[in-house]
Amino acid sequence: MKICFLVYGGWRNPHAGAVRPFITWARAIKGHDVSIALLKAGGRMLNHLEELGVPHENFTSIDALSTHLKSANPDIVMADDNPPQLRISRALRKSTGISCATYAQILLGSQSIVDAIDSSEVSVVKRMKHRLSRLVPFSAFRAAYKGLLGKDNSVICNSRTTATLLQVLYGVEPEGVVYPPVDQGIFFPIKKNVKKGALVYLGSFGLDTDPAFIREIIRTLQDNGEEITAFGNREFGTKLARDFKLTFLDGCTDDELAAAYSSSAITICPQKWELFGYVVAESISCGTPVLAFNCMGPGEILTQHGGGVLVNRKEDFLSVLSRMEDAAAAAPEIRLDGAGFGLQRSASELGSILERACARRK
Repeated sequence: MKICFLVYGGWRNPHAGAVRPFITWARAIKGHDVSIALLKAGGRMLNHLEELGVPHENFTSIDALSTHLKSANPDIVMADDNPPQLRISRALRKSTGISCATYAQILLGSQSIVDAIDSSEVSVVKRMKHRLSRLVPFSAFRAAYKGLLGKDNSVICNSRTTATLLQVLYGVEPEGVVYPPVDQGIFFPIKKNVKKGALVYLGSFGLDTDPAFIREIIRTLQDNGEEITAFGNREFGTKLARDFKLTFLDGCTDDELAAAYSSSAITICPQKWELFGYVVAESISCGTPVLAFNCMGPGEILTQHGGGVLVNRKEDFLSVLSRMEDAAAAAPEIRLDGAGFGLQRSASELGSILERACARRK
């Protein structure tokens, strides 16, 4: 089977959560012809793919991409569900007739109806866009999302949480669930590292994290004399590094991040809106327990695989921090045998689902 992953140039960062699965799968899927097609990608993305040796081609227009796909004739083209990507996929379905699949990990409009979103630390433009989105009836987002997906599109979800929301809120039945792959050749326990201090995740973008609560967390850790390392949102992290005594990891590589996980006593993930939770999966792969809310992706992963200090209220979250090392030591044992986000299992399950989707259309 010939599989083509489509990556829109709007994802400039090759380590962004939405694009990482495709790059990792392209390296890991066995027994199939796998490549990546990019549309208007920048140098950072292209250089990363060159370094990894992943087969790829970059195109400057949809017409050029369409011509290439007609010639290459892949069995299926797969992309994420970011709206620009969905528009490209729809255009390609119309112009080429090629089978398409969508990896659901964003869910258009879902953030407009949840209260686990905070816009206080984002730019004025992002803040206004978010506020305006909350004025739009969710039914309009649902109709737009389903229209972009189309009836002949195979949808695969990045977690059971996403699959539930997709069916309940949008009325779309997915082909199945495939966790994003975590390369445990990179993210594994480094035995020589002494575990101490807290690693605090600041979220990947401004809306997914409560900045006031993050500050409470850091103050609590400082009052207890804990060493603090933070990573994630660059703009927010830069502000925190000015206001508190902490180390902010800006633009670290996967190897550097794996070392940070392995040397921390606990990873703190206070995000409630997290459909999967890469940080959670990476941290427990490095043998480090995670403090998180018992909801959505993090609750799902930690319940299945252990290593979680799960709480339901902010008050409980801060209480755990006051006895951080004891709580970390008492976390359920991490169980990674057969983990759904393991690289080979994730790649194998994706290949099987795509094979079934292609066979059903013939």
